[in-house]
Amino acid sequence: MTNREMMEIAMRQSAEDMGCHVEDFKADKNVVVPIKLGKKARKYLKEPITCNLVSYGNNIMAASIPETMDLVSAYVDKYKF
Repeated sequence: MTNREMMEIAMRQSAEDMGCHVEDFKADKNVVVPIKLGKKARKYLKEPITCNLVSYGNNIMAASIPETMDLVSAYVDKYKF
């Protein structure tokens, strides 16, 4: 298995855990979405999850509950890639 294949698997799992798309991790800007556990999310994750931040080097991918969406957006906007 190559490093690229491992990264793709990790991104697919993170997308399930956050409720976003794999492409969001590859964007050239930070992305913030409402958090929603997918059908294949890791079993030990339980809602409510207030915020989840993940980066694979291209940007910051954030998922947040609606109540903290503005705060999370302001935070990740401090870190431009």
